[in-house]
Amino acid sequence: MAFLDPPRRSCLERTRSRGLGGHEIHAARTHEPARGLALAPEAAASVLGRAAEPPLSEREVEVVRLLAQGHSNRAIGGALSLAEATVKTHLVCIYRRFSAENRAAAVSEAVRLGLV
Repeated sequence: MAFLDPPRRSCLERTRSRGLGGHEIHAARTHEPARGLALAPEAAASVLGRAAEPPLSEREVEVVRLLAQGHSNRAIGGALSLAEATVKTHLVCIYRRFSAENRAAAVSEAVRLGLV
């Protein structure tokens, strides 16, 4: 905690004093320690007193499930009655939310999150 500036330190101390219901605060590995603090979604929800935002919309979950089954963009569009361009837009959003660079990485993250 020595690298935190006073506002960040007091925020962290308030968070710790409130308790996180068994959740831990993890420091992300960055080159800038003061910006390296992060909360797990469940811990953030506990601190904020509300449910964490789901990582994907219902439609994006449908797309990623079909993606995990190996379907092409055209096949996903056909199954969901979407234009292929709309499927591509959903995939861009999925990649961004998951910080994925390709289909395999997106499916891997979806599996890790229990969406597939």
